[in-house]
Amino acid sequence: MDENILASHSLSVSETNHLIRTLIKESFYNISIVGEVSTFRPSANGHWYFKLKDEKSQLDAVMFRSAAAIAPFTPKDGDFVEVHGSIDVYEPRGSYQIVVQRITLAGVGQLLAQIQKRKEYYQSLGWFEAEGKLPIPPYPTNIGIVTATTGAAIRDMLDTTRRRAPSVDITIYPTLVQGREAASQIAAAIAHANA
Repeated sequence: MDENILASHSLSVSETNHLIRTLIKESFYNISIVGEVSTFRPSANGHWYFKLKDEKSQLDAVMFRSAAAIAPFTPKDGDFVEVHGSIDVYEPRGSYQIVVQRITLAGVGQLLAQIQKRKEYYQSLGWFEAEGKLPIPPYPTNIGIVTATTGAAIRDMLDTTRRRAPSVDITIYPTLVQGREAASQIAAAIAHANA
């Protein structure tokens, strides 16, 4: 934009907001922002209104019904999220906001969502039902431990058991607990312990 035109011409409020909207829409198109959801408010017509904030600032956000309908979750205050969208200016008020196209949980929020999803899956299989569990005796006589045979963890478990319950028999099912092969080895060791 030619600075001389702006310097020699007074703009109306509407012209100013329109110019600002044009500049912002061109500069802040298809961006990602992370922040904490605050003042989440769903509307009756399906749009979501909220603020994204961090320790210093906040930004208004809107997710229109078409995008909200396919969101993987409904955000709530306190969720740490990553949003993808574009900044737009609402010209009549001269205010700006991010128009969100996609939203995902970020950081710890994403991890907690994965844990919750797994928990729900295992609940659907009945793994947490009382009738599917064997009762734990008040005083076990045998304990199986699936872990690596080296390291402080196994030494602590053995020392504590010998000190507090010297009559308990301990069987160790050795396995890797870190690295690429750990998951399959742990599963195999648990299956062996249950056999």
